[in-house]
Amino acid sequence: MKCITGILLCVYLVTSGCKDEPRPVETKRLFLPKDSEASAYDSIAYTKNVVTLILAAENNIFYYTGELTDQSSVGKVDYKGVRNVLLDFKRKAGDSLVVIIKPHSSATYKNTVDILDEMTINEIKKYALIDLTAKEQIEILHETNVTVGKEDYELTVTAPKSISTTSGIRRKSLIITIHANNALSWQTYDLIAETKPKEIVPATKENLKKVISEYRKSIGADSLKTGLIIRGSKDGQYPVFKTVIDAMKELEIFKFSFEEEPTSNK
Repeated sequence: MKCITGILLCVYLVTSGCKDEPRPVETKRLFLPKDSEASAYDSIAYTKNVVTLILAAENNIFYYTGELTDQSSVGKVDYKGVRNVLLDFKRKAGDSLVVIIKPHSSATYKNTVDILDEMTINEIKKYALIDLTAKEQIEILHETNVTVGKEDYELTVTAPKSISTTSGIRRKSLIITIHANNALSWQTYDLIAETKPKEIVPATKENLKKVISEYRKSIGADSLKTGLIIRGSKDGQYPVFKTVIDAMKELEIFKFSFEEEPTSNK
């Protein structure tokens, strides 16, 4: 079992277990910096030490270094081979390596969480998720219906504050689930069992923020910061995932966890 524009994300892996009792978990945490902290660390341009990964359809990843010049500079790999690609770039760039992750709308929840997991496994200290540029959509993905906007040839990447792996008991939590049909639902976990999921209709950022805010009031905002789980179907689409993350950011929630949706919840 395994957090969009210009931000770092929090990865927190939870093992599957019985829903009816406290579950031991193996966690990998990467904490979100606030936007106010982002400009203080490092401003980078697209140099040879910057690798861009484009998460595309059908489990494909396109990658290139530095600034996109032409199609010949773009490589292609799948999720089984991306680790070797990252390790090769890390050997060349060392601690100067920056990875820019750009999921296409066709990328899935599993694709996004898997690539974030690779950042932790390979100890890549600086990375960010941002939107695709029009140039990338046209020249790499060969899309035609693209709105040309401001290109992001310079951005800020903040190093994570800490990465840790711990084992423990799953805490009282609010669970937000992204389903295979891209619907959103919520439920709570009270250390004994999970409540029945309730669908969020419509599945908008504002409705999700309302659910989270009401839960925060019921338990105290400080408790929620370490008790919120994003659970997703492996086939859930990236745009819904981005809606959830954006809602968290707007509520100033910078630490949460991920897990895959159990079969019983699908």
